[in-house]
Amino acid sequence: MSVCQNSQCKTKHATDGDQLKILKKVQKMKIRSIGATLLGGLLGLSAGLTDASGKNIPAATDYHRIAFYNVENLFYPTRDTAILDEDYTPGGSRHWGWQKFETKCHRLFKVIAALDAETPLLCLGLAEVENGRALQQFCQGTPLRYDRYRFVHFDSPDRRGIDVALLYRPDRLEILRARPLPVGQDSGQTRFCTRDILSVQARVLTTGDTLYLFVVHFPSKFGGALATDARRRQAGSTLRRAMDSLRAVCPQAKLIAMGDFNATADEAALQESIGYVGARTAAAETDNPVPYINLMADFPPEAGSHKYRETWSLIDQIIVSRSLWNGGRPQAAIFNRDFLLTDDKTYFGQKPFRTFVGPQYHGGYSDHLPVYIDLRLSDAAANRPTR
Repeated sequence: MSVCQNSQCKTKHATDGDQLKILKKVQKMKIRSIGATLLGGLLGLSAGLTDASGKNIPAATDYHRIAFYNVENLFYPTRDTAILDEDYTPGGSRHWGWQKFETKCHRLFKVIAALDAETPLLCLGLAEVENGRALQQFCQGTPLRYDRYRFVHFDSPDRRGIDVALLYRPDRLEILRARPLPVGQDSGQTRFCTRDILSVQARVLTTGDTLYLFVVHFPSKFGGALATDARRRQAGSTLRRAMDSLRAVCPQAKLIAMGDFNATADEAALQESIGYVGARTAAAETDNPVPYINLMADFPPEAGSHKYRETWSLIDQIIVSRSLWNGGRPQAAIFNRDFLLTDDKTYFGQKPFRTFVGPQYHGGYSDHLPVYIDLRLSDAAANRPTR
């Protein structure tokens, strides 16, 4: 397990003068964002949160933000012979050296700063991170170090070495427990190597609430959707068992599962293995309510966090337990700010501003957009952990 705790770690990064220039720009960005929020409040407008129907949701200062972001191949630029990472090395096909890696880290820092500028960011789930060294450099080699960001990460058996992780601010969130949940190792079924599910128990320092967080990156459809359907079902069943076991001990547990599910909310592989409903259905249920709500299930078909050719799809999702949803009915959003998008000259419209398009380096952010929820939490003595 990699948990960054030391803010004085020695890392390779740009000069402090360069970092301070970037930090000043971010501070200006935060001031502009706060000003826009205040002006929006005076005019009765939103600060930028949009729900599934496209309606604006007013911002509030007592909210906490939790987000997820597939960062598209954040590889540390040295060879690891235990995994298939040779493309992302200086001598590999992507010519992935320190300059490209540091550019990528600073791009991702800008995204985190923008997420946090609107609403205080508790934590950010990440997918497609190679290892703890990449995360360490990301936290210490960018202005994230001024807020002392830390991370939770476990190496997984994924052949390419891309894992999930949780990034957090220790002045806002305390990590109580963390462990990986293996996927594809069920007895009696075909075994395969893929990303673990990251399970984290954490306490919100301002309210005392305990949150149970799951960060996922389900098996992809590479090789065909039908041929790989069983693998996503296994991942969904693993997630469901973990959530059910927590609710059996603490029925009011506040659970949040976030990640790249590599399937949309209406696909049977997810619906049947995890067992959730959308927020509209949850609001109408009275008898034997389903315990999990997929906050992306009611988004319109054209909404998306990822674009393949001309089609947007919402494969990055956030699922919450009913106990958390009942506490304030949080709504999810796609963080589709202009700087994360670029013109799509082939299929028209816009698309995510990627780091690579095929073999060509574009120097962008990711092929996914972040998704997030803003929570209004309160003291919950019944939900506090036993140590």
